[in-house]
Amino acid sequence: MSERIQFLEVDFQKSDRQHIPSTKTFRLAALKDGVIHAVVASWEVWSDEERTHKITTHPEDTRGAPWGFSRDMQWGQGLQLVEDFDLACKSERNTPPAPFEVKKGEEMLLTVRFSVPCKQTFQFTLRRASVADAEDRRFTDKGQ
Repeated sequence: MSERIQFLEVDFQKSDRQHIPSTKTFRLAALKDGVIHAVVASWEVWSDEERTHKITTHPEDTRGAPWGFSRDMQWGQGLQLVEDFDLACKSERNTPPAPFEVKKGEEMLLTVRFSVPCKQTFQFTLRRASVADAEDRRFTDKGQ
């Protein structure tokens, strides 16, 4: 429902866990009308600095590949189901999840939170940018 983004790049020769931020937020636009059911995370690993050999789990890179089974069964992709965050915050505890419906061009904020202190796992929050921006304006106006 949006363009694929890179939310983390790690050089295993030069990076350390403290280089990974606790939180990163990205502004995305819906490519078409529809319902967003999940955030899918895939990865790629390069064998050298020149990036000549790659292992990837990106669906568009591995669809139909004879080794695609390895992608699906061994290395896999991360998948996190999402619901409409702002509706969920206003609903009762036992209310079923509300679908995250978007219109083409609608802006969303995808926040990635990395586990602390190990930074080995991550979790996504998807929100409508219009709602989050309005909340920020209200907070800023109250603080002045």
